[in-house]
Amino acid sequence: MKGGNISICFYMILTSSIGSIMATNKSIYFGYGSNLLQRRMHRSNPNAVRYGKGVLKDFKLDMGTYSPFWKGCGANIVQAPGNKVWGALWELKDEDFVNLDRQEGVHKNIYKRIIVEIETQKAKK
Repeated sequence: MKGGNISICFYMILTSSIGSIMATNKSIYFGYGSNLLQRRMHRSNPNAVRYGKGVLKDFKLDMGTYSPFWKGCGANIVQAPGNKVWGALWELKDEDFVNLDRQEGVHKNIYKRIIVEIETQKAKK
């Protein structure tokens, strides 16, 4: 992804669990930066459940862009072949993504959601 001050807030579904997740109206969110912390996630989404950890391939963590919204450099990820970003996987009810979007500044074009594939430790076994 090219771009100036837009970060990427990931929304994704684990293909290995799609049946059980879809049946409960829940989805899996890949969190990085401050969204690794339970305290941070529970600020707007108290029912978020830690699902595990995963790695996003061909991206890297970048904190080099100033954000007026955060009054500092927010965590961002950028495409970078051969690199990877480790993150936390959170199970959220689909209706809770509105709270997460508000918390992350999606409505102000600070972050946006895309669907990605995440490798989990379970997938390696």
